[in-house]
Amino acid sequence: MQKMNDMQKMNDMQMTNNRQDLLAAILSSIEDAVIEETLDGRIASWNPAAVRMFGYSESEVLGNPVSMIGVSDISDEFNNRRDQMMVGLGIQSYETQRRKKNGEIFEVRVTVSPMRNGTDELTGFATIEQDMTVQKNALHSIEDLRKEMESFSYSISHDLRAPLRCIDGFSLALLEDYSDKLDSAAMSYLHDIRTASQTMGRLIEDILQLSRLSRAEVHLNKVNLSRLANEVALDLKQSQPGCNAVFVIEELVEVYSDENLLKMVLQNLMGDAFKLTKKQDQPKIEFGVAVSNSVPAYFVRDNCIGFDMASGSLLGGPSQKNHQTGTFKSTGFGLASVQRIISRLGGRVWAEENPGQGATFYFTIRS
Repeated sequence: MQKMNDMQKMNDMQMTNNRQDLLAAILSSIEDAVIEETLDGRIASWNPAAVRMFGYSESEVLGNPVSMIGVSDISDEFNNRRDQMMVGLGIQSYETQRRKKNGEIFEVRVTVSPMRNGTDELTGFATIEQDMTVQKNALHSIEDLRKEMESFSYSISHDLRAPLRCIDGFSLALLEDYSDKLDSAAMSYLHDIRTASQTMGRLIEDILQLSRLSRAEVHLNKVNLSRLANEVALDLKQSQPGCNAVFVIEELVEVYSDENLLKMVLQNLMGDAFKLTKKQDQPKIEFGVAVSNSVPAYFVRDNCIGFDMASGSLLGGPSQKNHQTGTFKSTGFGLASVQRIISRLGGRVWAEENPGQGATFYFTIRS
């Protein structure tokens, strides 16, 4: 019996050693710093990745306060997470700064897990620290490129305005002052020139609007979407007094989001629908809310001629869309603006269409 007990003990010890070897191998292969901290804020273990990340050897840090890698006094950070875990809170994750041995300061993402004994008593912390330098630099580069693109778009758009005004103005002068000297073909060409220059002007304004959207701050408040839709509908009807479009707007639709940005969404979606439906015998534009995957989906629906989704997505970006009747041409920047706004608000946009029956544009918002 004693021999069997001794063999069992040996097997248990072997399994323990195997687990320790496996754990040591895992800690050695991890690219992130793994630090064991005691309850009083001292470093109890330090894996090879921590050596590479901070520049301290294991012998230099063991038993020393974890504050030695902090940018400033991190006792508040440490005490706060210790107090939270004392009352049973689990894994915590946050971003902060750390200091290397050579004094270099860098960004890290910290994930802290409580370490407990067999009686569930908190004995220390297992901390994983990920160097965020590459990610942060990439984000800064993207931000710089975005600003350069916005500046370029603004500059080009501004510089194009003056020559376009000249083209449109001189074309109008020819039509008004020399109409008796021009044949019908020449008059038609001048009308086409004016139409094209005015379309280009709208494109420039749309480009500027897209640029401004990237810089606009998001202000979250309670927003009455029904009221905004009614305001947009009134503006559209006043812009075309002879149009008999009917607006059906669901009441008491409210969200918590940015009012100005959402009004731009409705202006673009309802405005496009209004232009498409005003040649219909009984034009109708609806605003309401449905449910998609258990999430509120707000929509604008019309009964216009629609568009053929098979010919390309309207939400893929700015493009020229020619509808079958030729009565309406959209630059596509309105829908691009909608997509950019909804993306900033944490939602998504999509469309459903039945050719000849109308289209419905849906959008969601992060709650």
